[in-house]
Amino acid sequence: MTVLEKAVLNLAGALESLETKLESRLNDHSADGESFDAARNRARAARDHAQDVSKELSGAIGDLKSLLNDYDTVSKG
Repeated sequence: MTVLEKAVLNLAGALESLETKLESRLNDHSADGESFDAARNRARAARDHAQDVSKELSGAIGDLKSLLNDYDTVSKG
């Protein structure tokens, strides 16, 4: 796994952790329901987006590795 792939996974984990902390705070302050529901939804959307991006980025990295391997094979003859 490359450094970039690890960074993307770390980002997804951090967003999930943030969502968990937000959920905890929202439960503590449930009186302001609408604004907290909106914040919760935004956190969830950010996590989902980060997961989608990490999958796409992982695929792109895999494609680049394949291209580089093919180039090495062709250039070495």
